[in-house]
Parts: sequence; structure tokens; C-alpha cells
Amino acid sequence: MLDRSTLVHMLAELTGSKVSAVERNLSLRLAGLIGLSDSITLARALKQLPDTSAAQNFANTSTIQEDVLASRERMLTMISRSFSPDIETMPVRVPSANAGVKADALLVYQPYQRFYITHQVEMAAGIQSLRERVRQALAAASPQMHKLAVLDRIVDDSITIQSRKLFSVTPKILERSFEQLLAEHLEQDALTEEASDSEVSEWLAPGGWLARFYDNMRELLFAEFDVRLQPVLGLLEALNEQVTDT
Repeated sequence: MLDRSTLVHMLAELTGSKVSAVERNLSLRLAGLIGLSDSITLARALKQLPDTSAAQNFANTSTIQEDVLASRERMLTMISRSFSPDIETMPVRVPSANAGVKADALLVYQPYQRFYITHQVEMAAGIQSLRERVRQALAAASPQMHKLAVLDRIVDDSITIQSRKLFSVTPKILERSFEQLLAEHLEQDALTEEASDSEVSEWLAPGGWLARFYDNMRELLFAEFDVRLQPVLGLLEALNEQVTDT
């Protein structure tokens, strides 16, 4: 249910809005992802789906399930490890983990925005590849699952651009959290001079303003990842249910 989504609750908290208001806004935007022309295209495509009579083949069900679970774990680990200052081999790292970074560079939002958007791009690519592999497994499993795989591809193609726009709002909302935490920090310290590099370790200590912001950003990435993965899990659940019923 949308009102139980971690992402919805986090966005509500970061914007200072009620969960019901954020839920209503997201529901309206999600409902508008498929327009009239897309609905017509979808209806026509469904009518054109062939009534195949191929035999059922669920031999690869456990394999694709293992693939989904392993891929999920790998992508979540990549997000988590990108916040670690000790792992230099990570292709994506939080701004404070970059060698030679100056304290003043951590007082503006742009580096964090780039970091978040980079993760969004990688999430989208990784989950899209995984979704296609699940579709292929469905298509080979049974006539009913083949139709579901085709339907999922049509829906996915119809809402790709719109959903990308919807998720682009998330880093903008995250900026509010950054600005608020930074303002509280500057007010408490009453800084009048440029920040010194030695202060970064204090910012990243438990309870520090930057550590708290990183916690928000990490949890928001996890929540967005879960939302993006829902179509894949839905396909996998449908496949497992048919295996159970046969």
C-alpha cells in the first residue's frame, strides 16, 4: 500500500508535510503516468496478444529467484558501501570520502545532488536489466506468464519518461534536509570564517550534522530502491504463485 511506503513517510518528514498529503500527491502523479493515448495503445496490444498453447516450463523459476535476490543484495550493498570513507575502490562515493576534498566544498548541496543522481541512474539501469531477465523467465514459463511479460514491457515503455520525472523530485526534496541541517549547524557554531578541514571529522561523527544528513540520504536511497524494485518483485511473485498452483 502506498500509505505504508517508507519512501512516502520519508518524503513527508523531509518536507514537513502530512503523510496523507504526500500520499495524495504521489497517488495523483502515479495515476497520471499512463495517459489516454497510452491506455489505447495498451488495450490494442492486449487484444493482439496471441493465445499460445505452449507447454509449461518452470525449470528456471528457482534460478531467476536466486538472481533477483542476489542482484537486490548486490545493489543495496553498493549503496551502503558508497558511504564508507575507507573503501577507495568504490566508483561512487560520498563527497567527504574523496581525497583532498575541502571543508568549504561540503557546505554546498551540488556534490551531494550529483552523488544521489548517480545512484539513481545506476539503480534504474540495474533494475531494468533485472526486470528484463525476469520477463524472459516468465515468457518461457507458460502462456499466461508470457502474456504478463508482454504486458509488463508495454506498461514499462509507456511510463518510463514520466516515472523518471517523478523520481527526479527526490533529490530536490533531499536538498531541504541538507539546508535545514546546515543552517542549524551554522547557527549553533556561529561561524563567521571559512570552515577548516579539521572540522569535517566532527561533522561526520555520530550526531554531527553531516552524519545526520548522510543517514537521511542513505535511507532515502534504500526507500527509493525498494519502490523501483516493486515491479520486479511483482512479476516474480506472479511466477511463484503459478508454480505453486500447478
